[in-house]
Amino acid sequence: MEKKLLNIAIAPLIHDNKILLLKRNKPPFRGLWGMPGCKAEFGEHIVFGRVFGRAMSEMV
Repeated sequence: MEKKLLNIAIAPLIHDNKILLLKRNKPPFRGLWGMPGCKAEFGEHIVFGRVFGRAMSEMV
């Protein structure tokens, strides 16, 4: 079985000396806190602005 790499983008969002954290609601990390992020779709290049921007627009 061929293993595929999972590309992700995670970044701290800081405003007025405060960091945005999200409480995860999907297993296996349900209930844990983390920074906003996203998974890149298969074959999509990690271009931070495009990938992360898409994820942020989906969250808001």
